[in-house]
Amino acid sequence: MYFTYIHIIFIILLFIIFCLFGFLLLRGTARLKKLIITISLLFAGFLASSTIISIIIDDYTKVAKISEVKYQRVLLKESLNFTGIISNVGGFDITSCNINIRITNSPSTLQALTPDLFKQPDRSFLDFFKIKKKEFKISTINENFTIGERLKAKSARPFSLYVRYPTTFKDPKVNYTLTCH
Repeated sequence: MYFTYIHIIFIILLFIIFCLFGFLLLRGTARLKKLIITISLLFAGFLASSTIISIIIDDYTKVAKISEVKYQRVLLKESLNFTGIISNVGGFDITSCNINIRITNSPSTLQALTPDLFKQPDRSFLDFFKIKKKEFKISTINENFTIGERLKAKSARPFSLYVRYPTTFKDPKVNYTLTCH
C-alpha cells in the first residue's frame, strides 16, 4: 500500500491527539499497573483508528476505472475472455486493483416455471432409505483477478483474462466490481 502525504498528515495528527489524550489520562495515575493498561489501550486505539482512517483515505485518493470492457466466449477453452483498459484517474499511485467477476445463469424462458415445479411427489416410508444422486448444476461463478499493479497516477494499461464458463449456461448475466488499494 502506497501512503500518500494525506495519509501521513492524518496519522501524525491522530498521533498528536492520542498523545495529548494520553497525557491528560496519565496525569493523575501513580500506579504502574494502571499506567501500563492506559498506555496499552491508547496504543490499541491509535492503531485501530489509524488503520480505519487509512482505508477511508484510500477510497478517495486511489481511484481507478475500467473502460472498453468486452467479453467473448471461447469455445475451445469453455471460457469467457474479458478484455479492457484499467485507468488510474486519481492523482496518486495505486498498489493493485482487483476485479471481481460474477457470472449468473438466468432462466432463458419463463415457460420452464410451471405449477408442477412446486408439487411434492408422493413418498413412502421406504423412500427415506433410498439414496438418490441429485444432479448439481452450477448457476453462479464468482472469480477475483488482479488486473493492475503499481499503476502510476494518470496512467492506463490494457488487461485480458479468462473466466471459466460452464456449458449449461443459457443466458448469463455478467457483473463486475473494481477495488483498488
